[in-house]
Amino acid sequence: MTIHQDDNHYQFCLGILRLLHIDKEEFFRGLATNNRYETFLYSWIYRMFIKEKTKEETVKLIYRVRRRCYFNSILPTEDA
Repeated sequence: MTIHQDDNHYQFCLGILRLLHIDKEEFFRGLATNNRYETFLYSWIYRMFIKEKTKEETVKLIYRVRRRCYFNSILPTEDA
């Protein structure tokens, strides 16, 4: 990644965090310590940046994936 691409990626990431109402300091601290949630978000943000998706498309995808993960973790299974 060139310096220009790196800066574009960073600005894209900051824009996504603003739209998700996530504090950037806490996010990058969590990412640096390999927290699961922050790592998950960063991987999706990075994938969408590479695919040249808009911030709005990225946020929609993240909301959809988060909802799916949340509901899959709380819905009872057949053996419950």
